Amino acid sequence: MTIRAKTPTTTVSGATAILNTLVNEGTRYIFGVAGTSEIPLVADLPSFDQIHYLIGLHESVAVGMADGFARAARGEVGIALLHATQGTLNGIGYERAAFRDGVPLVVISGTPGQSYAINEPNHFLSGLPTVLSQMTKWTWPVSRPSEIPWALHRGITLARCAPQGPVHLLVPQNCMMEQVELVTPNCVWPEVRDTPQPADDVIDEIVTAVSAAERVLLYAGNGVARAGAVHELVQVAELLNAPVIAEAVDRGPMVQAVNFPADHPFFLGFFARDAVHISSALEDSDLVVVLGAKTTYERVIGDWIHHTKIIQIEPDGWEIGKNHPCVLGVVADLRLTLAALAVRLRESGGARAGSPWATGLLQPTVEASAVDASAHITPEAFAKVLNTTLDKDTVIVDDSQTLSGFVKRFYRFTKPDTLYGSLASHLGWGLPAALGVQLGRPDDQVISLISDGSLLFAPQALWTAARYRIPVTIVVANNGGFTSLRQELRAYDGADAADAVTSLRQPQINIAGLATSLGVQAIVVRSTHALADALRARRREGPVLLDVRMSEDDLDWRSGWLVPPHETV
Repeated sequence: MTIRAKTPTTTVSGATAILNTLVNEGTRYIFGVAGTSEIPLVADLPSFDQIHYLIGLHESVAVGMADGFARAARGEVGIALLHATQGTLNGIGYERAAFRDGVPLVVISGTPGQSYAINEPNHFLSGLPTVLSQMTKWTWPVSRPSEIPWALHRGITLARCAPQGPVHLLVPQNCMMEQVELVTPNCVWPEVRDTPQPADDVIDEIVTAVSAAERVLLYAGNGVARAGAVHELVQVAELLNAPVIAEAVDRGPMVQAVNFPADHPFFLGFFARDAVHISSALEDSDLVVVLGAKTTYERVIGDWIHHTKIIQIEPDGWEIGKNHPCVLGVVADLRLTLAALAVRLRESGGARAGSPWATGLLQPTVEASAVDASAHITPEAFAKVLNTTLDKDTVIVDDSQTLSGFVKRFYRFTKPDTLYGSLASHLGWGLPAALGVQLGRPDDQVISLISDGSLLFAPQALWTAARYRIPVTIVVANNGGFTSLRQELRAYDGADAADAVTSLRQPQINIAGLATSLGVQAIVVRSTHALADALRARRREGPVLLDVRMSEDDLDWRSGWLVPPHETV
């Protein structure tokens, strides 16, 4: 009997297995706030020079940076490292933002060692995986070291697959320390074809429906930008001679993506309830094609959705018919569907003649009026300065709350992938997200457009920007308070309480001084001319913050915010 020698295997710590798998999956950055549970992992980081570890001062900053990076660096997954329960709960809000927006993200957090978890140490929380499962595609508590590479590999793959979203792995400290056989699962993503192509007969159904309609509108949701389908949508709009409305909301940051070029003659504008030409078009249309939109429900968009024929095309079947009826629902990749639709429309006779109804809607765009040269910086003047000063290749990450409505009206986004925003309405998201976007797009100028109230939810990101010299321009619309809440209080007959609960003036917060204390160059801007000059003088050695002292007069801000009825506040 011959006894064969066992093939020797290489063993490594569970922490090393994590980093080895991340390298194999193409990870370049980890955004983290590590604690004692994660010591085995951060101790191994110097051995992996392919990965850059960026420190945050708060877990929301780490998750927000990973989110922004994943949005901008197409094809890559954002990786965040958090500490146990305390850190996980601190970062959970921005993890929910990634879930709401469909961002491919993997969050790794340590947990107490399994040998003493029964003692319920200070970083123990029973049921934490259940909490996380409500805002992730998949949450997995690792139970033994051998699971680590496979769980991480699966998590990254799941985060990338449609519908994209965050994954959370909880790894006990002892599993990071114990030895595991060195196994590196093959990165499968280059071979994955996540491309659901609609069948030919489905495309024929769409063509038949749009050909029979007399007043076709295209409603371009933020999914169009996420799918990289703006070019294909332009082709379809031109073949149909159909006007296009871009998805936006009337609360919080109102614009989230460039879903159609603003300089195209078929563009009616971003949706707004108070824009008469848009609301009239939606009411009069006999067919609306809704493309990758999540906000088409009555409270936001009006009651036309209950009496107009709707075709809905969406990569996530969860969204089909969720908030409105549709005569045809198509679960498919938006870019491939629009490309196939353009081909079929050309085959069926080319561009159709524009109807008198559409021709009446498609009036020449009226250019924005000149900027008021006075020192008084109103939100309208602010948005106009941005529009006339910034190059249209500039990337804007919007978390400006009330100002966002004016940006929607007065800034012309003409190029795809020049706007990032979040539907989740988590204040402060925009600053760390902008840092991640800048790392994902290192050759582009990135503007973090943020209100003073939002900035104060994640000011720790300023230090991270300074430490790593991330050359973001942070433009703060500083009006000394939570203007949107103040307006809603007054609409709710709460004027007496408005200033008491919304003002940030007593004591006055020195935004520029705060930035300077955290290592960021800061400039106080008090006029529209100074704002334009500061934007033109942008240097790229590191971050700079513009503390723009805005009008505090509610009348200047009122048209930028839709105050809801009492029952929906």
